[in-house]
Amino acid sequence: MKKFSLFLVPLDAVLAGFVAIVGGCLALGARFRKERNRKAIFLVPGADIASIHRKYGTLNVYLQDDPGFFEHVYRYLWGKTNCKIELRDNFTVIERRVQRSFPLLGIAWLFCSMSFTTFKEKISLVHARDPYFSGFLAYLIGLLSGRPFCVSIHTDYEKCELTEPGSMPRVFGNLRLARVVEKIVLKRAVMVLPISDYLRNVLKAKGVPDQKLRVFYHGIDMRPFLLPPKEDIFKKFGIKRGAKVISAISRMDKQHFSPDVVEIALRVVKENDSVCFLICGDGVERDKLIERVKEYGLEEKILFPGWVSNELAKDIRRQSYINLCLYDGISLIEACAAGRPVIAYDIEWNYELVINGETGYRVMESDVISAVKKIRYLLDNKDVADNLGRNARELAFSRHSLERVDENKRRIYLEILKK
Repeated sequence: MKKFSLFLVPLDAVLAGFVAIVGGCLALGARFRKERNRKAIFLVPGADIASIHRKYGTLNVYLQDDPGFFEHVYRYLWGKTNCKIELRDNFTVIERRVQRSFPLLGIAWLFCSMSFTTFKEKISLVHARDPYFSGFLAYLIGLLSGRPFCVSIHTDYEKCELTEPGSMPRVFGNLRLARVVEKIVLKRAVMVLPISDYLRNVLKAKGVPDQKLRVFYHGIDMRPFLLPPKEDIFKKFGIKRGAKVISAISRMDKQHFSPDVVEIALRVVKENDSVCFLICGDGVERDKLIERVKEYGLEEKILFPGWVSNELAKDIRRQSYINLCLYDGISLIEACAAGRPVIAYDIEWNYELVINGETGYRVMESDVISAVKKIRYLLDNKDVADNLGRNARELAFSRHSLERVDENKRRIYLEILKK
C-alpha cells in the first residue's frame, strides 16, 4: 500500500501541474481577448528561406503577408535550418528546422516557439497556410491563447492527389489522418480563406459554411511588367530573330502537365519552322522529356534552359508570342500580366483569368490536339493574339495587383479581429 500511495503522489502532482498550466494559458487568453493589437503569426509550410531567395533573388516577397494592416508580422517556416531574419522593423522571418528523422521533436519545438511569441508579443491573429499540420498547430495556439485563427487554402489537395498520387500532405505519413485533421481545422477556424473562386466552391462542397469563406486573392508586384525587359531572350538563348517563341515555365512534373507541354511542342514545331519553344524549370520529369525531344532531333527548336530566376521568367513571358500555362498559380497571373495570350487547361481556377476568346483559350484537360489547334490559329492571326494579350494584361492588373489585393486582405483581417 505504501508503494501504491507513493506512486499516486507524483502522478497527482503532474496532473495538477498540467491543469495549472492549461488553466493559466486559458486565463491569459481570456485577458488577451480584451486587447486589440494588430500583430500576426503566419505558419507557412513549403519552401525554405534559401529556396525563396534563390528563386526571387530577394525575400521581400514575404512582405506580401502584411497588406499594411499589422503592427508586426512573425512569419514561421518549416525549414532546413534554424535562423531568424528581420526583413524590416515590423516583419520577422523565423525558420525552424524539422528533421525527417525526428519530425515530432521539430514540430514540438516549432509549436513552443510560436506559443512563446504569441503570449510575449500579444499576437492578435494566427494564420496557417494549410489545413493539415500547420492548421492544427494554429488551432492549438489559438485555443490556448484565446486568439482567432484562420487558414488559407492555396490548392485543391484532393485534385493534386488524383493527378499525382503522393502529392497531398500526410499527417505522420497517413492520408486518412490528414483528412481527419483537415475537417477539424476547417470546422474550428474563424475564417477559411481560399485564394480563388474555384477553391471557394470546393470548400463549400466539403461542408464549409459560406459565411466562413472569404476569397483571399493572390497578388503580384506589377511594376516589372511596366518596364522594358532587362534580358533579350533571343540573344540569351540563341534563338533566331523573328522566331515566334512559345514559353512554358513551371515545375516539371505530371501535376503541372509537363509531358503534355512537350507533346504540344513536338506537334507544333514539326509543322512550323518559325516557332521555338522555351520549356523552363526543373523537376522529376525533365530528363525524360529532354530525351523525348532528342528522339525527334528537335533540340534546337525545343529548348530546356532549366531553372530560371523569377526576374528572367517575367522577361521570357513578355517576349513570348504565346504563354503556355496549362496549370499553375502565381505563374498564371504573371503569364497574363505579361500581355500575351495564354493557352491553359480548363481545370481549377484557370477560367478566372483565361477567358475563351478574350484573354486566351482553355481546352479540356489533356486535350493536346485542341491546344495545338489554338496555337496554330494564334500563329496565323497576329492581330487576334495581340488583342487577347492586351485583355489578359488588363484583367491581371485589375484583379491581382498588390494594391487591389491588399485592400481585400485588410477588409478580411479587420472582419476577423472584430469577431
